[in-house]
Amino acid sequence: MKRNSSETKRHDHNNLMWAIGFYEAEGSLLISNGRIIIGACQATNNIKVLYKLKSIFKMGRVKIRKDTRYADWKLKPEERYEFMELINGKLVTQNKQNYDA
Repeated sequence: MKRNSSETKRHDHNNLMWAIGFYEAEGSLLISNGRIIIGACQATNNIKVLYKLKSIFKMGRVKIRKDTRYADWKLKPEERYEFMELINGKLVTQNKQNYDA
């Protein structure tokens, strides 16, 4: 069954909001030695979720660490600003909700 345009947009929006929520809960934004690092980490037995982030955001790379127990989804430097624009205003933490109240 083929979805119509509005169903596809709703599905894409729901996936995007899920991915933003996942990043908000499990992701990180680090500044180390003047470099900005944006990503998320999962145990390798849950690596599919990192590939799902990559697919939904259409950016980043997934790499298994040398110890093979963990994998990372990280943005390339040229993707950082596009990612920040994408999630800007869409984070919904309880603290943000309380602060805006």
